[in-house]
Amino acid sequence: MARYARFCEPNRPRVDRRGGHLVNRESAYSNDSGRRGDSRSAIDALSLVLGKRRNSLRLTRLSAAVVVAFAVGCVGRASQDHASSVVSRVVAEKAEVRPIVVKENVWLGVYANSQADQGGAVYLARCSTCHEEDLSGRHPAPPLVGRGFLSKWSGRTVRDLYGRIRTTMPTDAPGSLSREETLEILAFIFRANGLPSGTDALAGSVAELQRIKITQHAQVQDDG
Repeated sequence: MARYARFCEPNRPRVDRRGGHLVNRESAYSNDSGRRGDSRSAIDALSLVLGKRRNSLRLTRLSAAVVVAFAVGCVGRASQDHASSVVSRVVAEKAEVRPIVVKENVWLGVYANSQADQGGAVYLARCSTCHEEDLSGRHPAPPLVGRGFLSKWSGRTVRDLYGRIRTTMPTDAPGSLSREETLEILAFIFRANGLPSGTDALAGSVAELQRIKITQHAQVQDDG
């Protein structure tokens, strides 16, 4: 009876023998269930973290793609703007290009008054010591104005006079005058000799200066 009563006790927990020890089956089951629950919670937490990381990575890639697209668009617009600017500038330059008409005689207005004004300042600073302020000359420097000057250079070209001034003047520093300064002095000398001015400054290449003749009197240019 005692043995039967022991097995019939309603509140007696069921036990099992594991490794020589009595183990409460319900407690063991409860512990196993708890561990499985903890494992599932850890897995869920890990999945949540990984999901957030994936979303963050997607956002990062999307942001990078947006930045790259914006940069490419800016570069493309800049290139288009630059190309449009270049085209506009070329068109404007072509529109402003005028055919160069070489006047073949100093009486046809080969210099501009503004250029002669600048040449006067250069002449006073670099040439007047020898040639005097009024260009009348002082021995041994010859006069640069009057009949004698035009007669001496008549039949020669502006290139000849340009070369003389550029390479030998002033006598204390020959060759020190720049191309522009030399052209400005020529304009000043031409105006002092009564040669008419024009709308364009004296310029051009050496070959073009070679075509302009110095004459004592005005000559009609043959357009044919």
